Amino acid sequence: MKFGSDQINNSMNDMRKFIKILEDHHHNGGFSYDEAGKNAPPAVQQAIAEFHKLPESVKQNTPLLYYILGSGTPEYKMSHADSEYTDKASNPSTTCANCEFAYQKVITKKFICSQIRGHIQPEGWCNQWVKGKLD
Repeated sequence: MKFGSDQINNSMNDMRKFIKILEDHHHNGGFSYDEAGKNAPPAVQQAIAEFHKLPESVKQNTPLLYYILGSGTPEYKMSHADSEYTDKASNPSTTCANCEFAYQKVITKKFICSQIRGHIQPEGWCNQWVKGKLD
């Protein structure tokens, strides 16, 4: 499926809102997977439904957020080319490691981004970079 820039921006904003809801629920300690995705875009709802079909042993070792970011919503993520991603940031203070959208997979320890497809490097950079809350 091919998206225009307005559709990509709208989808990215929807995804950011959904991720914010997940993060808020997680940090406030009151989250039930049964509530996940009620107001999410259809592709995210589909990914959540697929997550619920996984064996319990897999679900216990794979947080829902990482499952969604890693495999469930590729059409919502930009390509490396569109995001101008590079494995080595020109400015060491604006790397994926200190970006709000970067996550490390619990099991594989590989880095992923909620905004772009595929794996990223902690030293990398893209045009979606936003200073992380912990910095």
